[in-house]
Amino acid sequence: MRITTGMISRQYNSNLNRTTAQLNKAATTAYDNRAFEKPSEDPFLAGQTFQVRRQLALNENYTSNIENVKGAVSSAETAVQTVANVLSNAYSSSVLRGINGTSNQSDRNTIADQLQTMQRAIVSDMNAEYGNRYLFSGAGGGGQAPFSVDESGNLLYRGINVDTGENTNGASTTVSYNYKDAAGVTTAKSMQINFGSGIGDKLNGYTVSITAGGAGNSAAVDTTAKTISVTMKTDATKQDLQDYLQSGTFQSSLSSIDSSITADDVKEITISGMEETGADALQSSTSSTQITDMVDLDTLAGETSYVDVGLGMKTDENGKVIDQSAYNVAMPGINFLGYGTTTQDGETIPKNVYSLLGDMADILKDDSLSGEALMDKIRPYMDNFSNSQDELTAQQSQLGTNVNFLDSTTTYITNVNLNLTTRDESVEFVDSSDAITNYSMQLFSYQAALQVGSKILQPTLLDFMN
Repeated sequence: MRITTGMISRQYNSNLNRTTAQLNKAATTAYDNRAFEKPSEDPFLAGQTFQVRRQLALNENYTSNIENVKGAVSSAETAVQTVANVLSNAYSSSVLRGINGTSNQSDRNTIADQLQTMQRAIVSDMNAEYGNRYLFSGAGGGGQAPFSVDESGNLLYRGINVDTGENTNGASTTVSYNYKDAAGVTTAKSMQINFGSGIGDKLNGYTVSITAGGAGNSAAVDTTAKTISVTMKTDATKQDLQDYLQSGTFQSSLSSIDSSITADDVKEITISGMEETGADALQSSTSSTQITDMVDLDTLAGETSYVDVGLGMKTDENGKVIDQSAYNVAMPGINFLGYGTTTQDGETIPKNVYSLLGDMADILKDDSLSGEALMDKIRPYMDNFSNSQDELTAQQSQLGTNVNFLDSTTTYITNVNLNLTTRDESVEFVDSSDAITNYSMQLFSYQAALQVGSKILQPTLLDFMN
């Protein structure tokens, strides 16, 4: 095979171009210390880098969530400490001084007024805010303060009497229905119908069923079976259902249950939790729990609202978040003040500190009581008050534990980030001394290639002309 000058020139130019490219790559690496500039240069390392950066971004979100939660929990801990101080003063100073044998009725009245002042202070403290949210509103409550007092002096939590569980917002019921999305997938869902304070408990014990497919909208009431059957037109939307429940036609149907229900009363009926779409959302017969204006206080106190803080947030087969996999940010206020009642010697005694303070104030103001009679009357309230104090202390301790947990979680994520950053540096970047050494070698190879070229490439007439 004959080797020509052109062949030598082409081969040399090809090698020189490759050497030049390697020199440029080495120069770039020495400048930014990156192992690759494009994922195509090293797909394996690029994949590892993307995974590390994704985890770092997630950890940044977790850290932000933790800081927000910790701020709220720390603020809650401060508010609860203030309440604990009030209760401690009420029990150790005011109440005990009010029931000793040397206090006259005037002194007792003064102490009773102090207890009532403490009641107002507790409500104010438990309506503390953090950012744009009330700390102790649990998982709901919207933009309204969680605690209020009705005209009778009863403490309300989101409109619910903390002693009895009566919902002053009116009766409600949860209705199950089937929802079909645009892809034709049917899912069981639920909505809540709230009947408002005007209707109150007048519909207690009734159930509601809703069906779709009628020519129009109508309702039938069976006062014997205690059922309210609503039929909506095929293409009914959530707004259509809302409008019908607030209509004079529906009010007329309800009047067979209680003739005092007015058009203004039904205007308060609202729907929450229902999908906005129409006929598909009400395609099959639905039923409800019994309408009631009573709320399960244990359920209310057990509300949850989860935030992902890097614990591997997971859900169970029912779609509910697993407690250990996320942080529960809900802090229902009734857990701190207490709720419900207990019966002692045939007398109903509240378990929340607000009501107990008020009841003890009333007892102290009762001038028909003195000596042992006063002690016998007030002792059960003092015992419950002491128990409620202990529960508040336990809740306060839990807040402190939660702060420590959030701190330790932050420390853990910080350590993970350090490890991830170290790993990222080892994957995405090269050692600067190695990069410079490699650049020097590539430069030497390039210069050597130029010298070789001057030896093997024959001069042309153009070279002499230059």
